[in-house]
Amino acid sequence: MTLKRSVSILILASILAIGAFGQTAPPVVTPSQSIIQYTEDYTSLVYLDSAGQKVTVSFLDSDKFNGLVVIRDQQLQAIRENVQGAENYNRTVKNAQISVDAGREAPPLPTMPRARVVSNEGKVSYTDFAPPLLSLVTPVVNAPSSGSIKSTVTTPDPAAQSQAQLTVVMNMLRAIIAALSAKGIM
Repeated sequence: MTLKRSVSILILASILAIGAFGQTAPPVVTPSQSIIQYTEDYTSLVYLDSAGQKVTVSFLDSDKFNGLVVIRDQQLQAIRENVQGAENYNRTVKNAQISVDAGREAPPLPTMPRARVVSNEGKVSYTDFAPPLLSLVTPVVNAPSSGSIKSTVTTPDPAAQSQAQLTVVMNMLRAIIAALSAKGIM
């Protein structure tokens, strides 16, 4: 099985596994990971062994076939759990980031989860997520803090405000007089 075909199978399997739960996030699998797949006629299972060789097991070899079905279910469950875990953690980080961006202390974050991977032999291992999960970004503050928030808004001069309002009213009156004069009313 070529790498391109393995990646295609991974994507298809992930879409099927995730689609059943209405998730829209991409699956958390790596191209080097392949999962056990049914053949087109659903009479055999195909997978890559640890040496990278394609292995096909017919349903007639019921013990091995049933064992592979169980492992395949574990692989699909791991994909679903990884997607959900990544979404939950990223949502928590995004919510904490709102506090950090507002200048408040971030709430404590849970331990960063690791992706669970089930090999074609049924061995479970844990690895970092690909792409990596979000992390908090502390905003850069260039000015030293004086301990209080100072207003950068200047209050307008009341006399200038009155003059501006008077100018607007006068321009409106001139426009009304000009319009009435054009119609011959004035």
